[in-house]
Amino acid sequence: MENEYFFLILIYIFIPLSILWYYVRLVEKMKTEMVESPPRFSLFLVMMSYTIIPIVTTFPIIYDFMPVNELLIYYSYIAAPVVMIFVAAVNHGKRYHSRFHSGVYKASLIYLLVAPMSVVVWVYLILGWGESIF
Repeated sequence: MENEYFFLILIYIFIPLSILWYYVRLVEKMKTEMVESPPRFSLFLVMMSYTIIPIVTTFPIIYDFMPVNELLIYYSYIAAPVVMIFVAAVNHGKRYHSRFHSGVYKASLIYLLVAPMSVVVWVYLILGWGESIF
């Protein structure tokens, strides 16, 4: 039981805080490198969507589905791919401006592969095949 709580604390607290810290570092780096029209909002959307994936994937471990969990599931698998396509479209022409624009563009396209793979893991955990993990 202790291992499960440690794992959940890691997923629900440590990962989002570390991603937020990394986002702030990247925004500061864009300022110091004087990037023309930095992709701050696009970067935030991409990092938020990637942060929600491990949280949603570990829901079957917690047997308590709350409405917030369902909203995150809907966002991750329905809304986020649309958002990532929009982010890729916005940054398509700007991808050669800087490495930040290029990174946001590539990460938004890669999300379209990561989300279906996380669905496979999610179904694996729901069906109980992954209960031996803990």
